[in-house]
Amino acid sequence: MKAKGYYWVWSLDILISTIYEGKAVVQAVKFFSPEKIYFIVDNPINNTRKLAIEMIKDLFPDIDIINKTVKTYDIVDIANKTIEIIKEEKNNNIKIHISEARKTMGLGLLFGAYVLKDYVDSAYYIIEETNEPLTLPLIELNVSKKKKEILNLISSGINSSQKLSEELKIKTSTLYVHLKELRDNGLITKDTTLTNMGKIVMLI
Repeated sequence: MKAKGYYWVWSLDILISTIYEGKAVVQAVKFFSPEKIYFIVDNPINNTRKLAIEMIKDLFPDIDIINKTVKTYDIVDIANKTIEIIKEEKNNNIKIHISEARKTMGLGLLFGAYVLKDYVDSAYYIIEETNEPLTLPLIELNVSKKKKEILNLISSGINSSQKLSEELKIKTSTLYVHLKELRDNGLITKDTTLTNMGKIVMLI
């Protein structure tokens, strides 16, 4: 239940999670008692994950379970799918869980949560040895309006400093400062193209 103005509204507990064998997911469900789970799964989903999801359904029949398929190694696709889920569930209590599956899937899920961190309560990893939840930081993933404009132009195929300066109507020296900061933050490459992180920031 959340406060909204002068009244209270009921909200659901939502878990967005990776999954493989399901052991860590079982622990996450026990800890957080979600009423709905979104599983980020590969497309096509493999047999191990299918069996794990069926196990979760059998163990927790009252939980609404939804599978969201992604490209396993496409971090941008995974982040984008996560953002879509968060936007849909933004009025509820959202927790992120990344203990299982490929590292790329866990990273994509986290990066998507960073983009809309104001709508995410918390993120967790279940420690295998103790089955205890480890709280993960939710980082602010955002850029200034000017840097967003630069990323938009680079995304459209413009990567020469002169052309960027002309389009942005700023001095080349000022542009260099912005480009250096974007490179230092891992949003563009040395060749002035978008990195995966840069593409994810563009989803904001």
